Amino acid sequence: MDARGEEVQGAEAGIGYVELRRGWCLGDGDFRQRMLDRAEKALEGKKLASVMGAAVKEHGEAKASKLLAEGLAKLKLNSGDLVGIAKAADEKKALAAWLSQQTLVPAEWIAAKLHMGHGSLVSRSRKWVCVTKEGRKCLLKLK
Repeated sequence: MDARGEEVQGAEAGIGYVELRRGWCLGDGDFRQRMLDRAEKALEGKKLASVMGAAVKEHGEAKASKLLAEGLAKLKLNSGDLVGIAKAADEKKALAAWLSQQTLVPAEWIAAKLHMGHGSLVSRSRKWVCVTKEGRKCLLKLK
């Protein structure tokens, strides 16, 4: 069926035009990952803030998740450790600033993943790594 409710020739049973229109790819997880990898290569070096859409959002979150895992490993932490660490712990602030510098995910996404509370702590973390010796030292552990 199309948006007007009319039958569309060749349409897969159960998938309407509205559902197709909202997604960015059809396929299994492997296909989706291949498309994300291609999107990463295609968007490399481009100003991502000017590109919008579900694919870019998902790509950004996938990249941020990957970087978060790398950062946690460099700090000898795991995601479970983040719950028990203070919201404004140096490790969390360094990770927040680093993720914010490397990706376009919203501060609220970073704050949620790091169990930091409000997204405003992410912007304060960016400032902290720029203006304090401790912040720069923590950030170096991630590079």
